[in-house]
Amino acid sequence: MVTARLEALLQRAREGALVPTEFAYVRAGFFPDGAKAYQQRLQELGPPGRLVLVRRNDLGDDRVYTYEIAFGAHTMYYTVALAPDDSVSQFQLREKK
Repeated sequence: MVTARLEALLQRAREGALVPTEFAYVRAGFFPDGAKAYQQRLQELGPPGRLVLVRRNDLGDDRVYTYEIAFGAHTMYYTVALAPDDSVSQFQLREKK
């Protein structure tokens, strides 16, 4: 199930356990600095609530999933795109405004 996989990915980001081999494309500086920034932000936010799928679309060959997730009083959008080989081609966490 995709949601369970993406929950696990978010948990690995929180633990600082993301690895470049999970990603199809990695922009310069994402490892280690970007991954570390996500880890710090996720730890500051506290435990995540349930992921609620708000959008699923295709972008070329990639499948893009956007979830709404509550971290206490903060609500965030969590977007992950999966390439045809199921590697991560996009990883983003941003505040819902």
